[in-house]
Amino acid sequence: MFYVQLKATDDIEREQKTSMEVDRISYLQGLELPAVVVRYCSPTGRLFWVWDFEAASQATPPAKSATIAFANEWTGDTPNELSRLLRVLRRLGERRQNERFSLATRYDVGYSTQLIASQALHEMAGQLPFIRYGEDETRLPFEISFSLDRLRITLGRGYLDLPANYESPAEVRKTLAYGLAAVLMRAGFSDRAATTANYCLSLGDAYTTIRRELSIYACIALRGDPLKATRLAIHAGLHHQQDEIFVAFTAELNTGGSAERSEVAKAIEEYYLPAINLAPTLESRGSIMYSLGNVRYNNDEHAKAVAAYNSARKLRPEYMKSDYFFRELGGTFYNARKFRWAVSAYRRALELTPDSETIFCLGDALLYNGDFKEASSILASVADVESVSLSANARLKWGLADWFSESGDRPSPRNVDEILQYTNELDTQEKKFPAILASAFASRNDSFLWSWAIHLSVVTAGISIAADVVLCAQEACGSEAYAMCRERALPLMEDETDLKQLDDLHMEAQGLVASAPRRPFLARVLAAEGTRVLEKLV
Repeated sequence: MFYVQLKATDDIEREQKTSMEVDRISYLQGLELPAVVVRYCSPTGRLFWVWDFEAASQATPPAKSATIAFANEWTGDTPNELSRLLRVLRRLGERRQNERFSLATRYDVGYSTQLIASQALHEMAGQLPFIRYGEDETRLPFEISFSLDRLRITLGRGYLDLPANYESPAEVRKTLAYGLAAVLMRAGFSDRAATTANYCLSLGDAYTTIRRELSIYACIALRGDPLKATRLAIHAGLHHQQDEIFVAFTAELNTGGSAERSEVAKAIEEYYLPAINLAPTLESRGSIMYSLGNVRYNNDEHAKAVAAYNSARKLRPEYMKSDYFFRELGGTFYNARKFRWAVSAYRRALELTPDSETIFCLGDALLYNGDFKEASSILASVADVESVSLSANARLKWGLADWFSESGDRPSPRNVDEILQYTNELDTQEKKFPAILASAFASRNDSFLWSWAIHLSVVTAGISIAADVVLCAQEACGSEAYAMCRERALPLMEDETDLKQLDDLHMEAQGLVASAPRRPFLARVLAAEGTRVLEKLV
């Protein structure tokens, strides 16, 4: 199955060309099935054709229209040619792991150059057992063609052009290996891309000839083995320039999900440290060190993150004028349970740029630092802001700040065991509720404590407070806490419909949490136009 866009003419001079809007070509490419653009010339009765992706390659943004040239005349063999490619596209769409490939070659170079190219290709194919020369209907076909100015790897209806460098078989091997890894990775054959990336690693340093935007695909293909991926990234020179590619590799390591966190952290250190040493100025060195602090923060290595931030601001004092520096430093101190230092950092951030989220963070840090009265005042000021999540957290912690300040014999808000021991001495559910809520916040993600807090909020505090508790519990540990609370409450009900109001609260909380922006992997890099923020969703 495929689509046809028919373009007819009665002008014989335009028999093999037509004008098309770029938006129309993009539309054809976006269809679920492939599309063929067909040119019909009525005076001659001849047909010509190109695939949609071939038409797209002739469009030059930002032009709104393009002149499409038709090199292929429709002949008796054209249906078979279309059929062959459609079968390939269908198999490509299946993305079979452990796919095998048959290789076709084409040479449009002199004989001496062909010898160099064929030797390089033969040596590479000999190291990649999933590739075999010649036609084989059981394998997925692809083609590598050589011309004087480029190498082209074609798979399905896409191709990758690479600059030709025929100085030696070694240079050709590097270009082919990194190019093939990129093609396989982009086509969804990550296992084969990883095998090819391992071959790239055996070739040694490649950054002198391989573009960084190409070699990053091979590096990412090895992210299941972070230390090996880092070695390849350094071989490929990804660490030579701090830009989107530099950060993208780090983000892929962090979000790959298949390696131990400690192994990822070690690999990132090995990637960043030589980059810092290579930085040409103290300011750029400080920028990379700050980026390393972001990475450590994302990995919950809080003490190491603080060390990196401090080193960054010494190398680049400009950070001391940046609100984001103090917000992120405050967050690191908070997660490291250094609440007094978190308070200082958040105060400085607010002096530079006041906003409701930083105000809440300051009040939160004050609460856990034991400054209950100031915490109460600050949290009250953001209890009704537009953000549903922030205001719910602020209302509950505002109440806890008042509860802790009421008596000097209350336990520390940081210590779950002390709070639970104190709870055992209380004789009513009304008195127990704030204590259990405090223990749930202090534990951060204990489903049992959050389920207990939900239960007590319902029976003692009313539906509005219960809504806030259900939302905070959903943020802390997903639906597990509510499911535990519901299981405990169900036997006490005459009918399951008695829980409908609470179920509605939970469904609303689920929707709010699911629609909230996920925590991104974040890094800042120093560019000519200033500091740029780069994010990747975890």
